[in-house]
Amino acid sequence: MDTIKEKTQLNKVSQITKLVKEASIDSSLIRTMVGDMADLKGKHPSISNTVPHNAPPAGLPVVSAPLTLKSKIKIVKKQGKPTFVLLTLVVIVIISGIGGFFYWWNYVRPAPPIIVVEEEIDEPIIDEPIIVVEPREPSSIIPVATTETIELIAGQENLLIGQLKVLAAQEQENDTFKRVLVKLIDQAETRYADLSTLMLALGISIPEQIFSIATGDYTLFFYNQSEGNRLGLIIKMGEGETLVQDLKAWETTALNDIKSMILVDEIPVPATEEFQDNTHNDVYIRYMNFDTPDLSLDYGLVPENLVLSTSRESMFATIDALLNE
Repeated sequence: MDTIKEKTQLNKVSQITKLVKEASIDSSLIRTMVGDMADLKGKHPSISNTVPHNAPPAGLPVVSAPLTLKSKIKIVKKQGKPTFVLLTLVVIVIISGIGGFFYWWNYVRPAPPIIVVEEEIDEPIIDEPIIVVEPREPSSIIPVATTETIELIAGQENLLIGQLKVLAAQEQENDTFKRVLVKLIDQAETRYADLSTLMLALGISIPEQIFSIATGDYTLFFYNQSEGNRLGLIIKMGEGETLVQDLKAWETTALNDIKSMILVDEIPVPATEEFQDNTHNDVYIRYMNFDTPDLSLDYGLVPENLVLSTSRESMFATIDALLNE
């Protein structure tokens, strides 16, 4: 019995010892967790006052509660407002800077110094004046009382007929010759019209077989008679064996070829169909009369000269002047 009691007591002592150990473990565990929480908070409260029975162990990671939609909007609004303010400030700073720069540039900035650069001015090159040499005045084939010079710009020779009509209307002493010179002027030179140029300006044409033996010397003149001034032309000729025959052949077109020398707008009607014969001081003359007796077309060969005239009186006077030379 004593043995059984002793065993029973030993068993109770073992159970009590086991309980005491478990209580020690729980107490140390509790103390340790309380200490950890106190370390986090910075103080060490007593176990009985701070640690509730259902408190979680210290040191566990804390998980935040999920954000709601309203919370997200509030956060975005809180974040967007500083960004807008910052952008506004940046724009204001840029505008202020630009405005300040223009104000400084236009009103505050000191004017740059004026640098006077003296340029060398090249003196204009003065062309040497063109010295126009006056051409030698051609000699007249017959004696004349006066000489009239018509000046034309080179290239305007077609104005000659108009100028001759003006001279034909001027007063002139009766039974006298007035020589007419045609001077052409251009930048390069001044010259008297040669025979070819004169014929083109007058609008007359002479067959080549006749013109080819002309020497180039000529005298254009007006002869005055009671009815007015009549135009005539003397051409110095060389020797030609067929000259008389060539002149006779020319008569078929002579009226149209030299009619401009009459200096009238409308050519009078010829009194005859063909040229007629005449003589003066033994000089053979061919002529064509018109309804007006003071106008005609005459030509004649005076030694070494071909005479073209627009009236019988001027033809007779020219023959006399040539024979008296």
